[in-house]
Amino acid sequence: MSDVRFVTAWRRNNPQHEADVRAYWARVPVVPARVMDRRVKELCILAYSGDRVVAEASAELVMLPGLRARFAMGRVSVDADHRRGTLGARIGGHMRRILEAWSLENPEEDVKGFGGVITAAEFGEKQSQPVWHDWGVDIAVAGYTPSGEQIRVGWFAHARI
Repeated sequence: MSDVRFVTAWRRNNPQHEADVRAYWARVPVVPARVMDRRVKELCILAYSGDRVVAEASAELVMLPGLRARFAMGRVSVDADHRRGTLGARIGGHMRRILEAWSLENPEEDVKGFGGVITAAEFGEKQSQPVWHDWGVDIAVAGYTPSGEQIRVGWFAHARI
């Protein structure tokens, strides 16, 4: 895993990042073609092995009515060759730090925290832990989707409610 490097893509609108992630999505078809144009604008981090993207993370800014606050809800995709290690958690922790710093620098956006909906079966037994601290992710169960997937969030240190 030491050959993987992270590149920040959040709000950079970098054509190379877009081309690289589209090539990744062609290999790892996790993003439907109809939403790709929107998703490239939400890119947060690209993980490269050499010159090839092996994981990507994006975030959508959404209001969570149950918490009465706006959150950056992340999505992480890791290619099959890198899924068994810690890359997903590492990218999540890195993503949280990027988004928290951005939120602090952009108070007009009123983003209070970071989270995501846990859909990957690979989490298995880990999903029984109410709080995840691994790699600085620091998110806790805040509820469930109608289909039973966990919604996990963490408040930014500068957030006020």
